[in-house]
Amino acid sequence: MACRSPDYRRMTTMNSGILSLPEAQYRAAEGISKSMLDWIAPPKTPAHFKAKLDGLIPDEQTPAMRLGSMIHRAILEPETVAGAWVVKPEGMKFTTKEGKEWQAAQTLPIITAAEADTITGMRESVWSHPAVKRVLANAKTEVSLFANGEDGVLRKARIDALPDGGNVIVDIKSCQSADPDMMAKSVVSYRYDVQAAYYLDLCQLLGIDKSEFLFVCVEKTPPFAVAVYALDQQAVEWGRKQYQRDLAAVRNCMAEDHWPSFTQEITTLALPAWAQRQAEAVL
Repeated sequence: MACRSPDYRRMTTMNSGILSLPEAQYRAAEGISKSMLDWIAPPKTPAHFKAKLDGLIPDEQTPAMRLGSMIHRAILEPETVAGAWVVKPEGMKFTTKEGKEWQAAQTLPIITAAEADTITGMRESVWSHPAVKRVLANAKTEVSLFANGEDGVLRKARIDALPDGGNVIVDIKSCQSADPDMMAKSVVSYRYDVQAAYYLDLCQLLGIDKSEFLFVCVEKTPPFAVAVYALDQQAVEWGRKQYQRDLAAVRNCMAEDHWPSFTQEITTLALPAWAQRQAEAVL
């Protein structure tokens, strides 16, 4: 695959606005998304970001991610689900002649009956939650936002749900556990605080008054428990500091067309703090 040199101007050419785009078109559009910033945030480096920008690191699409996309679609765009995938008949094996013929004849993604039940169960559980029904009663879903920041860099985001009126942005998270302690850890692990700040600030750039980021967390196994969390202001502010650091790194690297990796010098490694404590106890 031929590499294209990152061009700062390519991040500033698209008009700002709120657009209704298919997901593939949004992903292909110019602009820096939160997921792109994850490629320059520690422990990654500018070299990782450039490789991603150049298309050297393809977008990963695991079976779990594919199912997650279907769950999102069923929850947020239920009217589009019919004809979006096909369910494998119970008992059919793709190793048999009949199974191979059926599989070859399909033009839509194939899911199992168990996966179909999971999608239905999660959708029904989400929409049975009173807070979810309240905030999503009048909301635009799968909204693509583009806006130029004061630094001139085009930012983009794809928001799960943007309620009409009110001050919230809504994001659906499928998870193993919707327990608050587990979700707080996920906020740090997956940089959901960065996502919240990035999306809220992008809305402000477009004149959309949103000040609170809600996570609708739904478990992927029965009883498909749901919890709704608002990220507190300290977490949002910490996320803001992180994305501003990441954007500054992108801007500087683009301006200089220099994308360093790790240090070129020999570096001494020390044990992590927890291992040092263990060592000190026995040495």
